[in-house]
Amino acid sequence: MSTSTRDLATHAFDAVDMGLIVLDADGVVRGWNAWIAAATRVSAEQALGKPLAGALKVEPPARLMVSMIQALRAGASSILTHTLHSTMLPLVTRAGVPILHNVAVVPLGPVGSGCLIQVTDVTASTNREAVLRDRQTARYNAVVNSATDAIVTVNAEGLIQWANKSAELVFGYSSREIVGRPLSLLVGDTDNLPEVVQLLDRAIEAGRVVETVGHTRDATRVEIEFSASRWQTQGRNYITAILRDITERKASERALLQLNQFLES
Repeated sequence: MSTSTRDLATHAFDAVDMGLIVLDADGVVRGWNAWIAAATRVSAEQALGKPLAGALKVEPPARLMVSMIQALRAGASSILTHTLHSTMLPLVTRAGVPILHNVAVVPLGPVGSGCLIQVTDVTASTNREAVLRDRQTARYNAVVNSATDAIVTVNAEGLIQWANKSAELVFGYSSREIVGRPLSLLVGDTDNLPEVVQLLDRAIEAGRVVETVGHTRDATRVEIEFSASRWQTQGRNYITAILRDITERKASERALLQLNQFLES
């Protein structure tokens, strides 16, 4: 390779908008580009010829070390995301703000020759997703809080995670009082939480409205009809139930039935 071509390759190595670290078969740093130097505050001159821990001046996380070993010994590639591994490398912006990053570890050349660590800054995209998520959550809360029916979300164990304003009106509890409490506090013929969760499951499987009873804060018995749906986020299961107070309607139905029976007699 000519000197000019080698210089171009060096410039390209430093020009890419991601961190690049080249390790040899012994895990010693042989390449350290300008991006990673700026993000770690460690120059290439300080990093070259040292193990990764020595270059970074901190011990890399065990998962990153495992990925490096897999790349060097087995020729296997790995991707480590910030969502699962929040602190992998001590990276900061020029203003000292931590950089959210993903890391890819890929083998270089024949198995056992070396590996490349690629670091991608995902701070901007992650923050943008967080803003969009917050906006969606705000819109969702505005919709469900304006609903006339009580809406309650529980986790897989049947513990209340969230309740709308109408739930407070129907049952007499504030959201603060019921979050973290079992759904059987509000719904069901029994205080047995597993039975209440089974009732939710039956409603979901049947795909129809189910009638049961509820209990207000002052122990008043109310008649309830509800529908429920199961959903998942970040590997966790939740159930959202829409609960309608039908006490007055059921009382009217019973009164009408009694009147018809009286007229027939």
